[in-house]
Amino acid sequence: MKSAIIGCICVLTVLAAGCMRRDHDKWPPHDQPATVSPSAADSGKRVIVFAPIAAGPLAADYAEARLQFAFDLASRIDLLTKDYDGQAGEELPDSDAQDWSRGPVPATAGAYLTVLTRVLEIKRNQGVADMHERQGTILATVEMKAVDGSGQVVFLKKAVGQASGSGSAKLMSDSSKPESLAAWDACSTAVGALIKYTSQSNDVAVPASGSFIVVDVDSDPTRADIVVDGSFLGTTPMKLQLPQKVVTVRIERQGYQPWQRQLTPSKDMRIQPVLAKLGDATPRTSGSSTSPLTPAPMPQVTPGGDADHSEPKPKRAEPMDDTMAPPTPDTLVVPDGK
Repeated sequence: MKSAIIGCICVLTVLAAGCMRRDHDKWPPHDQPATVSPSAADSGKRVIVFAPIAAGPLAADYAEARLQFAFDLASRIDLLTKDYDGQAGEELPDSDAQDWSRGPVPATAGAYLTVLTRVLEIKRNQGVADMHERQGTILATVEMKAVDGSGQVVFLKKAVGQASGSGSAKLMSDSSKPESLAAWDACSTAVGALIKYTSQSNDVAVPASGSFIVVDVDSDPTRADIVVDGSFLGTTPMKLQLPQKVVTVRIERQGYQPWQRQLTPSKDMRIQPVLAKLGDATPRTSGSSTSPLTPAPMPQVTPGGDADHSEPKPKRAEPMDDTMAPPTPDTLVVPDGK
């Protein structure tokens, strides 16, 4: 009885450790916004984020592989490297989502690399099998690619894994099925190549996490597109991590005049322009006086050099006199010989 109790305690301890490991590997931590780098950056480690895998043909045998493989791959980064911290992006789009083809995904800001993994194919060798057994070898092909902070692919690897097809399918858990083992074998090979790549390459285009500034971006009206240096990053309102350098920020919404400025992000910066509807003669200005960056239209400058912030006075309409001659220009140019 005593040994049974001790056994149960050991099992619960292992499970608790597994849950803590999984929670630690989440990107981002649950108490931080999606665009803020995890605290792992404070330790000097570079963060490698794994998006949920695209299980493809594996989904029928092991649906949970979508997230489980992402966490397992992140754990391998932690176990096999000392300079990198593996994280699993539980809320990120799946690895085969169209979001990844449209440029950087804002939720990965601050990551050194974002890894996309797809199970391309699972093949079963032909063999003699009865209703309880699966014979032969299972082969799985996986593609793994890593993108840097600009959305550019810097690593691409196809790997093949295999597993024995024998065994009783009825007695196996989904994670123990030959298809799952073969797919994981391929993923393990691919992530090994990724680790080798990171140990040999120092040219990944991602600034150090300390060079980012978190900027609040909003607009009136909201749900306007945010474009930074030509790349769409999301819609207002949202927090953005911007590099500490001159960037071009453009905020646009259909039916409104776009707002655009070149600026250098600074601490506690807030960008909140008031967009003018198309056809308005003068764009409206933001009424916020607490914004370090005033997103108002550029004021008119008088010849004396001082900015004139007053509204232009409307011209008084004069009554039309049919006897008046048409206005004469200040300078009349007469061609030669005329």
